[in-house]
Order: sequence, then C-alpha cells, then structure tokens
Amino acid sequence: QPSSLQEFQKQVLRLLYILRHRQQQHGGMLQELCSRNAFPKQVLLPPALIRAPFGSVAQLEEFNSQMNDTRKEQLVRELAELGGTEFGAATRTALQYIMTDFVACEYSWKGQKGKMKFCILCFPAIILESLKRQKKFAEVTKHEVDTTIMCWLRHAKERCTKVSATSDM
Repeated sequence: QPSSLQEFQKQVLRLLYILRHRQQQHGGMLQELCSRNAFPKQVLLPPALIRAPFGSVAQLEEFNSQMNDTRKEQLVRELAELGGTEFGAATRTALQYIMTDFVACEYSWKGQKGKMKFCILCFPAIILESLKRQKKFAEVTKHEVDTTIMCWLRHAKERCTKVSATSDM
C-alpha cells in the first residue's frame, strides 16, 4: 500500500503505463488478425441449375429426367432463396422460376383433359422441401403445397391469355 500521495501517484502512473502497453499489444494483434481476414476465402456457389424458366415441355422433362440427389439438393437451396411472404406466394414464385406459363398450360396435377401429369415430376417434392427449409414455412404440409400447385396450373391458361392479349395491343 502506498504510504504517501507521491507513492500513490507513482503507482497509478506505472499501472497506466502497463495498461497503455497492453492496449498497444492488443491493438497490434487485432490489426494483424484483421489483415489476415481482410479478404476471406469466398465460398464458391455452384451456378444456378435453372438460369431462366423452362420455355418448352421438352426442356422441363429433360431437366426432370436428369435429377439426382446432388441436383435435387442444389435446386432445393435455389428455391429456398427465392422466399416469399407466405407459403402460397413462395410456391407460386418457385413455379414461375421453374417454368413459363406456356409450359404450365401443358400440365395438370393428374393429367386430365389430355394434359401431362405434373404430380409425377420431381418438382412438387423439391418445392415442399425448399419451403420446409425456411423457418416461417417449417410447418407447411404436402397437401397445402400440392393444392397451391394444382390451382396455379389450373389458372395457367388465363395467365397466357392475358399475356397474349396485352402483347396484341
């Protein structure tokens, strides 16, 4: 214990000097760490599997036939990144990402009225999985997603008619 004011001041100055020295050491270490991580290694993401919505049934069917576990996982991640405010909007956004309305006109859920079956393709399961990967849609059911897809396919012709009507003007 310091016995006089002068000794007290010396002790405080010595402790301040030690503090300053330590702070400089830590500053140097921090600067070195920051310079090492100034350009962190970038994670290279694989290119998008779907660069643009499929414009023909043949393209969509070929893509479907080339699906394997790796590509499915990549597409699940791709679709999950699209997001949406609620599961119906997210499902419709995923469908628009996958195919044009003109291709959708060629499909119905079960293949009625001379159309092709959409339910047998890989996309319904992939869309469901991509939704479940998003926290806000973790509880969505297969039935809810399938119903949204059915409705979207059912209205594809109306969307195509609207597009061709506006392009004719």
